[in-house]
Amino acid sequence: NDKSARIKEMPVFLTEDTTMNVIPSSSGNMLTTLTDGGLQYLMAGAKSNIGLKSGRYAFEVKILESSAPHEDPAARSRIMGSRSQLRIGVATTASSLFLGET
Repeated sequence: NDKSARIKEMPVFLTEDTTMNVIPSSSGNMLTTLTDGGLQYLMAGAKSNIGLKSGRYAFEVKILESSAPHEDPAARSRIMGSRSQLRIGVATTASSLFLGET
């Protein structure tokens, strides 16, 4: 019987804690990114409204779709590194939306 405190509100991603190219799905429980007009080249980030203090926590991430937006073939040769990334981590309220950048 676990008697530890439970969160009172549903975990959500607030607009002010996302980059401008992140949009929520119509169902409200998924995020997606904009890919038109060069936005596919930008990193996207989001933070949840729920915080951690101590203890053990688990969360789940599921990739539902992997898309390859249209792009200029000449631009492909200029892209360095991986074209798709998923980075997951824990951050403070004041930290950047991009993991590893403070």
